[in-house]
Amino acid sequence: MIDKILEFIDKFYVQPIVQDAGYNPVNTITWAVLLVIFLFISLKILQKLDIKLDKGFVYSLVPFIFIGSGLRVVEDTGVIGEPYNYLLITPLIYFLVALITLLILVLVSISRGKGLNNVSQNKSVFISGSVLAIFLAVYLSYISIGLSDTRLSVSFEIIVATLTITGLAFLISKWIDFKLLLDNLYLFIFGSHMFDASSTFVGIERLGATEKHVLPAYLIELTGTAGVMYPLKIIVILVVLWLVDSVFEEDDTELKMIVLLAILVLGLAPALRNTMRLALGV
Repeated sequence: MIDKILEFIDKFYVQPIVQDAGYNPVNTITWAVLLVIFLFISLKILQKLDIKLDKGFVYSLVPFIFIGSGLRVVEDTGVIGEPYNYLLITPLIYFLVALITLLILVLVSISRGKGLNNVSQNKSVFISGSVLAIFLAVYLSYISIGLSDTRLSVSFEIIVATLTITGLAFLISKWIDFKLLLDNLYLFIFGSHMFDASSTFVGIERLGATEKHVLPAYLIELTGTAGVMYPLKIIVILVVLWLVDSVFEEDDTELKMIVLLAILVLGLAPALRNTMRLALGV
């Protein structure tokens, strides 16, 4: 019985990480459940630290999303050997970056509490994350010097596609008075998922990349085109944002911000990673 359990764990959880094979239905559901639990624990910790959870807080963590994606790309380049590279593979990297972020939040909270830091909470967190992100960007630039297959124009194509679709969505929303996407944070989250869709589309259609997530991979195979990511993402993200906006009451602002942050990460993190990978040719 124990052997069967260990074989199950190895097949569905360990090997996808060791072989960087992506997702399967079993680990996808498991990581989703763990995400919900982690969000709840994070909310409690942040409340204990007396950190204000608002839109500014969500924006202040954007550099850390870049850090997570950048570290994942570092692993993709192969410069980190086993077993340390496993820490930079999903889902372990999410926990690693979350711990780094939490450490910064704790340090900011302590420094402000002791009067050592007069800068606002969100600015302090954003600046700290930006400094780390800049160091990582410099390191990635250094790594790219030794790569022979860089395709920087690819990132330009992805960004243009993202801005075009997001801009059209905003103009249409303004025309029909669709208030959901007239909110800056909601529009940013929508754009992040269009960024993800664009990076997937360009990667698969132009450069022969593969999709590792279960549902998108199935739909791409079914339709024969990665273009299916656009309607899929648009429908899913609009429904999810509408549900979040409808379900949470005014006194649930903190939980609402944590959920919106999670939705942002699920779109922006893979988009940044895909784009950097494609640009570096790894």
